[in-house]
Amino acid sequence: MFKLEVPSLMVGTLDSLMNLSDDLGKTDTLIESIVRKVEKSSIELAGKKGTELSVGGVPSTRYIQQFAWDYAKFPNRRPLKELVSLIAGNVAAIDEELKQLSNSYGDKQVALQDTKRKKGGNLLSVDLNDVLDSKIVDGLNIVDTEYLKTVFVAVGKAQKENFENDIYTLGEELVGYGGKCFFVCCCCLVMFVLGKRVRGICCKRRCYCLFVYTHSTHILCLTFFNIGPDWANNPTGLGKGQNFGSQVDRHGKKGSPVVPGSLTKVMEDSDSILYTITVLKGMYEAGYYEGEEFVHGTKTDLLGAFAKTLREKRYMVREDFTFDPTQQGKAAMALEQLQVEVDNMRSGLTRWCKTHYGEAFVAWMHIKVIRVFVESVLRYGLPVDFTAVLYKVVVGKEVQLVNALDKAFGEDKDKGEDIDDEEEYHDFVLIKFDP
Repeated sequence: MFKLEVPSLMVGTLDSLMNLSDDLGKTDTLIESIVRKVEKSSIELAGKKGTELSVGGVPSTRYIQQFAWDYAKFPNRRPLKELVSLIAGNVAAIDEELKQLSNSYGDKQVALQDTKRKKGGNLLSVDLNDVLDSKIVDGLNIVDTEYLKTVFVAVGKAQKENFENDIYTLGEELVGYGGKCFFVCCCCLVMFVLGKRVRGICCKRRCYCLFVYTHSTHILCLTFFNIGPDWANNPTGLGKGQNFGSQVDRHGKKGSPVVPGSLTKVMEDSDSILYTITVLKGMYEAGYYEGEEFVHGTKTDLLGAFAKTLREKRYMVREDFTFDPTQQGKAAMALEQLQVEVDNMRSGLTRWCKTHYGEAFVAWMHIKVIRVFVESVLRYGLPVDFTAVLYKVVVGKEVQLVNALDKAFGEDKDKGEDIDDEEEYHDFVLIKFDP
């Protein structure tokens, strides 16, 4: 048993004390929850090392036994309602700061785990700059023009056969090939003279082609269908009117945006395979006239829609990846930097918990003392004349203590009565404290 020194606090009116008595119970519970949060965070951060939290440099139990009111921080001559609001506000600020620090630390941990996963993962998740090199990339036919783009796609080995069989039919509802449009003619491979554009007739499809440079010795050709009426293959239309521009049903014939024959296997690991494919990036819809006003044509994004189609099939498409040899090795440096940042944040948050645990606990103890004062005045009336003591009870002996106090200071209570009942009445003020 230890004597508890309760300062002389301002009483105010009976109504204010009764209202404050109800609020103090809620404030007590709230502050206790914040103290537990700080304590739990400190334990989680310490891990197997364990943690020793103190209040003013001493264990919490000793602080309670040696409690002395902090008159500088909590002036005892302030109205009780203001004093309680001051204490609750200080602890609420600690709770808010803990949330912010914990969220920042959690976000940094997620970033670290994500970086570890990418670095140690297979081709489905790894940073491709760490697995590709200039020799591999130079051997690939990578295109990135206004209308064409080569993208990397990683698939699991179990999906290999389906992917290779279906790749040229995926997204076959995306592109309209009717009327006047662009597509890659794969049957024309001719030598290219640097600096010149070659126009000619496709050897197999007999369609008018514009050859565009894509490699040191090879070219792809963009084909314009229906540049003019094809009377050579359709002589029955000779001399008859032909539809063109917006009058042509662009979507009368549809197909996949994947360039035929562009699928290339790049590399594989134990779980997955990396491919490249060349796809049509966009499609232009012709403008048209509404009366005398011309409505300009629009360009449709095909790459994003096609990437969505691949993801629905559980193929990992890297449409935004661009090989950069200068980035090789930077992932390891970024991982090391993130690890340092996480370690620093853990150390800082651990120190913060040790410091603010003491502040929150001090506030909690002062609220307990104010509760003792308010409940004692309401129970015994004025003038203020009561003695407060602390009992340190062995676990499991709480019932025996309460029964002994009831026998000493009032009527003997039934032994079966639940002492945790908030409506329980005693001839003395009993407030429990479980630090």
